[in-house]
Amino acid sequence: MNKWVIFKNSIDNLIDPNQTENEIKKKWSDLLKSFNGYRPNHLINLLILLDKGQAVDKSKILDHGCGAGYALFFLASKGYSNIWGIDVDETERHSLRKNACNKIFKIILNTKHDRILQYDGKKTEFLDSSFDYIFSQQVIEHVNSKLLNSYISEEIRLLKDNGFVLHQIPHRLGPYEGHTKKWFIHWLPQNLYYYLLRNDIKSLKLVKRELFLRWPWQLKNYFKKHFKNVDNVVNLRL
Repeated sequence: MNKWVIFKNSIDNLIDPNQTENEIKKKWSDLLKSFNGYRPNHLINLLILLDKGQAVDKSKILDHGCGAGYALFFLASKGYSNIWGIDVDETERHSLRKNACNKIFKIILNTKHDRILQYDGKKTEFLDSSFDYIFSQQVIEHVNSKLLNSYISEEIRLLKDNGFVLHQIPHRLGPYEGHTKKWFIHWLPQNLYYYLLRNDIKSLKLVKRELFLRWPWQLKNYFKKHFKNVDNVVNLRL
């Protein structure tokens, strides 16, 4: 089994609401031993960036669109304690997950503050220039173009002057589209794309309402309008 899947399963097991604080601490300690030295490939660019930065205990990090919180737990396992996550999901399932994660973070990070917060996709409660690092993984392709400016503007507001923003974004040029698990058809004109998905209702709904794939040059040009320095660091994962 993929080691990242094992790590996620370990986190899911950790946030069982019926566990005592001592049981949580014991499982966390065991997890730290099991994944000591582990560096998942999909987080390698972030880890390389953090390696070059300041001391672990001084880095304030935001996961912009943190989902189930797995990346935050991984960072916690590497000693990062000033970690935060925000997400826009308002479903009951996500709310329960958020509360469960916050309970665990309070124990393993010895903090009184919730570390995963819900927001409206536009403005967070954090002060200006709060973060040294902001990262997101496979989030922007789900942000409608009408909301993209708000999404990026909030990152600009939250980032320190010498801070870094890292986005991992599936784009339209890739031949395999991981959300629909289809090859090439996302290259086609929209009407034909929809037609070929007509028998896959779930994927068709996703593509129409929640998936906004862009070409890589469109993304780079967009970031250049908002940030002083923009680099494509996908080669680091190779």
